[in-house]
Amino acid sequence: MQTYLELEEFCKLVHLNEDVVKGMMANGALNFKEEEGKIYIEAHQGTFSVVPSA
Repeated sequence: MQTYLELEEFCKLVHLNEDVVKGMMANGALNFKEEEGKIYIEAHQGTFSVVPSA
């Protein structure tokens, strides 16, 4: 099951501004969808894309 967060919520979670996140979306680093004019980012894959691995 995939969990999606609205763009603003995702930005708060990962401490990045919207421009950085939108750049990652454009580069294919984040899975996202658009519904009813809002952008939703897939939470599980998205968090691992911005958090460095140990």
